[in-house]
Amino acid sequence: HRLDRETSGALVLALDSGSARSLYEQFLGRTVHKEYLAVVHGTVSWKKKLLDAPLGPQGGEIRVRQAVGAGLSAVTAFERLATDGRFSLVSAKPRTGRLHQIRAHLAHLGHPVVGDKLYIGSGEAYMKAVRRQIAPEDLAALGADRQLLHAWRLEFKHPKDARRLLIEAPVPADFPLRPEES
Repeated sequence: HRLDRETSGALVLALDSGSARSLYEQFLGRTVHKEYLAVVHGTVSWKKKLLDAPLGPQGGEIRVRQAVGAGLSAVTAFERLATDGRFSLVSAKPRTGRLHQIRAHLAHLGHPVVGDKLYIGSGEAYMKAVRRQIAPEDLAALGADRQLLHAWRLEFKHPKDARRLLIEAPVPADFPLRPEES
């Protein structure tokens, strides 16, 4: 289990090899349920959307950037939770675990994650950040100092006694929109 750099939220870590093996098998078997929150640019028109769009390397100078098209199967369920006209808050539940899946899928839908240096535009902000040349005006254009993606909820079986655990990480203070209390 991993999070992209700048993504906040919940992580699960094992303290022994038996627990690590159990968690690994749960992630591999896709029985761990993951839910992320993302603040995206624009007003999302759909309430719910299931995107089944394969992802693979885009090619070019930025080798880690993914693109929809040929590649491995990638499925994400999205739900709009709030909007203020400038930004929207969406829930993202990945059904597969591809590199940058949520970020690449949202960019493909025309709603990149606010602050995402890699998937807003052609990645020029990412290259500036790599070269340590990113300026405050670049960050202002992205809408935030970091990508506003948050690993909100993780649900899995406890590796020792198999009871279901739901871990929820509080919504970060830098998120301009909040989900309604559930």
